Amino acid sequence: MKPEHFVDSVQTRFSFGRITIRPFCAEDAVGLHSAALESTNELSDWMVWFRPDYSIEHSRAFLNKSAADWKRGERYTFAIVDSVEGTFLGSVGLFLVSKEHRFANIGYWVRTGKSGHGIGSAATLLAAIFGFNVLGLNRIEFVVPPGNRASLRVAEKVGAKREGSLRRRIMLGGKAQDAVLYSLIVEDLASESVRPPS
Repeated sequence: MKPEHFVDSVQTRFSFGRITIRPFCAEDAVGLHSAALESTNELSDWMVWFRPDYSIEHSRAFLNKSAADWKRGERYTFAIVDSVEGTFLGSVGLFLVSKEHRFANIGYWVRTGKSGHGIGSAATLLAAIFGFNVLGLNRIEFVVPPGNRASLRVAEKVGAKREGSLRRRIMLGGKAQDAVLYSLIVEDLASESVRPPS
């Protein structure tokens, strides 16, 4: 039986090869929970939503919030899946969406056992395509802690341009920390160096 997706009114499913992003569905709770626990060390360092006692109930609450955020147009969060095996690989999303100025921030994570294979870059490109083509955004921003080298590499691989450092821009572990700002505009995607993984 095909899972019922929360949002079907616009194109919300995008693929590069085996990498697909799509809105979360209720059946993703187990996969999300499993991937989060597998990635405890990495998520604990960089993701404010993750907690050591992360449970299946937390996953279900996130899925419900994701559905509500989509309906309000406040946040667009996607599951990253292997379209051949159906494996849950992580998540990518657009948030802090400004309808007036047509920009959004982007965030992403890939389960630890699947990292280092271009999945984050592919999913980020797909989410950017959704942002530019479906939401009509002019700009997508990456706000990344300087120590999060994996996320910095993703921003660079998709063609985002570094614009500078932001002092005390994010809260991690209850402390204000600096961040690096990258931006992506649609013209950046035309670069010959920006290609999905084969």
